[in-house]
Amino acid sequence: MILDQPINLHLTGCQNSCAQHYIGDIGMMGTRVKVGDGSTVDGYNIVLGGGVDDTQAIAREIWKSVRADEMPALIEKLLVTYLRDRIDDEPFAAFANRHTPEQLMDLCDPAKIAAA
Repeated sequence: MILDQPINLHLTGCQNSCAQHYIGDIGMMGTRVKVGDGSTVDGYNIVLGGGVDDTQAIAREIWKSVRADEMPALIEKLLVTYLRDRIDDEPFAAFANRHTPEQLMDLCDPAKIAAA
């Protein structure tokens, strides 16, 4: 996959938004995620559609408590979906913000990506 536009990623482990994950195109804030046996593993809450300067926006939370080992596949699905479904040269934040959180989760369904 080749991206033809920059995508601003913000990754933080700080609950105080030190890395400003809410203003990135894709923001990831570290958290602990409960797994089946009651223990926890590293993970992230994911927000999409933030911006600065002339595109100021606070990103919206789309996924909560995603295990860290699931992140690479999810980000890849998200970027494939963006490249497939954007309008012309639409920036990532504009793409994310013209969809509801539910639509974005549905668009990134692995079955839908494989069928495209």
